[in-house]
Amino acid sequence: MDFFENVKRAVSDTAQTVSKASGEVASKVKTRYSIYDTNSEIKRILGEIGLEIYQLYKNDEAELSDSILEKCRELDEKNEIIEAAEAKLDSKKGVVTCKNCGEKLGKNAVFCHKCGSRVDGGEDGGVTITVTEE
Repeated sequence: MDFFENVKRAVSDTAQTVSKASGEVASKVKTRYSIYDTNSEIKRILGEIGLEIYQLYKNDEAELSDSILEKCRELDEKNEIIEAAEAKLDSKKGVVTCKNCGEKLGKNAVFCHKCGSRVDGGEDGGVTITVTEE
């Protein structure tokens, strides 16, 4: 019976060691996740601050340092690139833009579903269609 008692004790000790080690691993993972989550919140808050500063720049409501002005101009350039790319995609899909409110509409739209303007180019609205050929 000594042999079986030794095996039983060894299995029990091993189980306790494994349990302790897995608890430590779980604790480390939980701490790492907490750090990641907090860093994500910091990035979100910084993004919100940056957006507010960019809005101040766009509305010309604050004196900003030269380095901030440079970054804001870079954002303007990037936004122009995105707008041009989106317009190119829209023209390939046949999407039209309401001249009254700027809403994107299907190529067969007669009225804007947002503002109700006629999109046939009449006096009460119309569309802007950009066609590009490659």
